[in-house]
Amino acid sequence: MKKLLLLVLALAVVLTAVGCQREKTVIDVNGSDTMVNMGAALAEEFMKANRNIEVVVSGGGSGTGIAALIDGKADIAQSSRDIRESERAKAQARGTLHEIIVAWDGLAIAVHPSNPVKELTLAQLGAIYKGEITNWNQVGGNNTPYRPAFPRHYLRHARVL
Repeated sequence: MKKLLLLVLALAVVLTAVGCQREKTVIDVNGSDTMVNMGAALAEEFMKANRNIEVVVSGGGSGTGIAALIDGKADIAQSSRDIRESERAKAQARGTLHEIIVAWDGLAIAVHPSNPVKELTLAQLGAIYKGEITNWNQVGGNNTPYRPAFPRHYLRHARVL
């Protein structure tokens, strides 16, 4: 009888504790695959300080995140590109849009030792990454097509600072 009474009391305490817990607020962060790891690290630190808030971070691409924000399916969009004017107009029509830059990408430029090009200006680098320069002979090198190590569309929104 004592064991049954203890079991009932223990069950009552557990059910009361579970019933008294506040539900967590969930913040949905969606967007850039480039930003997922940083977003997850920021979310982890935020949740340590705010135990009643859960931050869920997912990728899918900048456009996906911005569309989810515009459609009300995400609370925060992560983007590794500038927001387009059409996206900006839609977002502002649904409410206030706040853009916050949290990081800049950096590039390291490496040229094969057999390439006679030993120096490039920032303007030339910008033109290369925007697809305006497509052959090394346009910058004093051999008559050889420029072959980026990654698809050119990754840099279609590149800016040279």
